[in-house]
Amino acid sequence: MEKIKYIDDDLEKGKLIDWNLVHKKYLKDTKPPEHVYKLDIPWDLANLFIIFSKRDTGKTTNVILHGLEAYNHFGVKMEWIRQTSDMVKQTNVMSMFDTIRQYNYIHKITKGRWSDVFYYRKELFLCNYDGKKGRPEDIDTKPFLRFNSIDEWDSIKSSYTSPEGDLIVFDEFQNETHRDGEFQHFFHIVSTIKRHRESTKILWLGNTILPYNYYFREADLTKYIIKMSPNTRQIIKTKRGMNVYLEWTEPTSTNERYNEYRRSVDISYFGFDGLNSITG
Repeated sequence: MEKIKYIDDDLEKGKLIDWNLVHKKYLKDTKPPEHVYKLDIPWDLANLFIIFSKRDTGKTTNVILHGLEAYNHFGVKMEWIRQTSDMVKQTNVMSMFDTIRQYNYIHKITKGRWSDVFYYRKELFLCNYDGKKGRPEDIDTKPFLRFNSIDEWDSIKSSYTSPEGDLIVFDEFQNETHRDGEFQHFFHIVSTIKRHRESTKILWLGNTILPYNYYFREADLTKYIIKMSPNTRQIIKTKRGMNVYLEWTEPTSTNERYNEYRRSVDISYFGFDGLNSITG
């Protein structure tokens, strides 16, 4: 872990987190293939980053890997947010780590100290298993990630603290259904986690390009989204002067043979009109 310093030497303002170093460590440790999406955002230019696409591009895995690096080097805790409590049950969230397990990324990022994750009471801990099912033989003392749901915002607001929660991720914000006041409730959770720190970063991840999505409308972003095109990015400023980073990402590759292979596979399974949300 890096030597921890604080903004203006003030503990209340939060840690000085070198997010560019986090990104470099991610590239070095995971060595992502050329054809896959690689999260690369201007961490220093905004605090809210919204990344969206027609379909899944590996955004979630990318963010988790950056979060693991941030935890490994700066002790940052990820605060993962979904809309409902059912969405953050163990059976519904562990698949997020399928790719990370498959490529042994935890072992690589932690230099062999940890190899897997353990879910306990809505939190994830790094761990090592002894080859048997059940509780791991070796578990980290602190969780690196906690799951939260917006429908429990009131209880979170009244009872939760997270002094290390400097990476807040709202995953799959594109769902068409939402509760009254959900936008405000989400930011109540952000306020509870962040407190007065200036070190916190917020990411929204969604598989939608609909400019009239509920969250785009509530954030007054529709007028910007409607003018964007695939694989473009911009930083806009809200009426109150807040910088927001917007990125429309879609799968791209300079490897044409790989693209042709993926297209042929898609056609052999999804060769009907009206399935662009799957094939892109």
